[in-house]
Amino acid sequence: MNSEQPLSDEYLNAFVDGELSPLERAQAIERISGDALLKKQVCELNMLKEMVKSSYRSPDSAMRDLRAGRRRTSLRYGLAACCLVVLGVSAGWLSRGLIAVEDPDLRVANLKDVIADSDRVVLHLDTASPVRFERALDRTERLLVEAQSEGRTIQLHLAANSHGVDLFRTSTSPFAGRIHDLQARYPNLTFIACGQTIRRLQVSKQDTRLLPEVRVVPAVFDEVVNSLKTGWTYIKV
Repeated sequence: MNSEQPLSDEYLNAFVDGELSPLERAQAIERISGDALLKKQVCELNMLKEMVKSSYRSPDSAMRDLRAGRRRTSLRYGLAACCLVVLGVSAGWLSRGLIAVEDPDLRVANLKDVIADSDRVVLHLDTASPVRFERALDRTERLLVEAQSEGRTIQLHLAANSHGVDLFRTSTSPFAGRIHDLQARYPNLTFIACGQTIRRLQVSKQDTRLLPEVRVVPAVFDEVVNSLKTGWTYIKV
């Protein structure tokens, strides 16, 4: 990393996600600790991640609510500074001056009044495991089948980032045939891969070819946050 080169949004996301190498992370910490704007950006990214985590539905309870047609508040916007302090302590950032908790002007999305829509669902996968892959596809299909049997049309996104993208890569996916079949049967289903993850794989010279049913977005994390802002129900699988 060039010390004079601005840190991109992609690089900061990788830093917050813990996806940088030890050397890159040390360099990033040095840059961020001396830049108030970068500190603020890192705080915002961490807060958004906490907001997504706080909207987490356990798959079983979420599916029960969806079957019952319930709607619920997606997030309760709490004490941003407290969340950031906890994050900072756990990451060892406070001692490095990375958390600017005194700044009240954190430009984070306020989702406390957003009502989750049971007919718009985003399932999020970030782990590489055949068992997790199969579970994600099982839950995807179950939601679609149940909605169809009840005469409801739902929009469903299965979004993958980090190691979860392996589900969608031609060289690593054990379920290419099933994904093709699901897409053929359910045009209201969208498979989404994270462009940031793809670019990091390209840098490491890995095969990044994706199944033809998969759409790439710049960042799955941003996609999830935007979905939450507009009332989608979020389920981590």
